[in-house]
Amino acid sequence: MSTDIDFRLRSVGLRATLMGFRYLSSAIALVVRDESYLHSLTTRLYPAVAAQFHVSAASVEHSLRTIVEVFWDRGDHNALEKMLGYPLSHRPSTGEFIDLLSSSLK
Repeated sequence: MSTDIDFRLRSVGLRATLMGFRYLSSAIALVVRDESYLHSLTTRLYPAVAAQFHVSAASVEHSLRTIVEVFWDRGDHNALEKMLGYPLSHRPSTGEFIDLLSSSLK
């Protein structure tokens, strides 16, 4: 599963050199298994990812916000829109970005 997730992230222009890449990959994997994580990002999802990487939930949150900004500024919007089947009209929030990518894997 993580290979598929990493491939999707790279296909939209994100690189593994970004600190949030692994956090995003892990968050997506958790959401694919249990969508209820999307309802409690700061209380469940970020702490679960943080525990895997031995960092704080605040660090995970910051890195994920940064990776969404990097995607919006430099990523391949066309690739994501093709994956989703519809255009993006605004920059997604972190939760929306995780939701979009996880739903494209189901």
